[in-house]
Amino acid sequence: NNQLTSIPLGLCRVPTLKTVLCYGNNDLTVAPEHMRDDTDLLFHCLEMQLKFKEVIAAKSNQRDELQVKAEEIREELNNATNCISELEKDIAVLVWERPDEYMRRKERFVELVKFAADKIVFYWRLTKDAALKWWNDHKTHPEY
Repeated sequence: NNQLTSIPLGLCRVPTLKTVLCYGNNDLTVAPEHMRDDTDLLFHCLEMQLKFKEVIAAKSNQRDELQVKAEEIREELNNATNCISELEKDIAVLVWERPDEYMRRKERFVELVKFAADKIVFYWRLTKDAALKWWNDHKTHPEY
């Protein structure tokens, strides 16, 4: 009767320990009151609780690792989302700056220049032909 509230779970793995007297400890939560007199049953309960604790600890560690990985993945996802939105903004700017209008105006300008050049060549030939005709009509010496 020493007012124990718990028994260390590792006691069940001590090979030299054969008897544990727990009666009279009303606050003991490790084993129900009717099991406290049977040492083998108490050791079995302690062993099961120790195994459960080890499994739970391993699972808790795995859960913690997965939570850390999930946070890292969330951070990577946020970074990727930010990169995508930045690239979409860049695309929008590039689309806005796309030289479509410039190309259309340049094409129209080239067409106008070609039209003007064709007209100049046409009128140059007419002028040349008219000048040659006038020259030939006003010659002072005959052709041989």
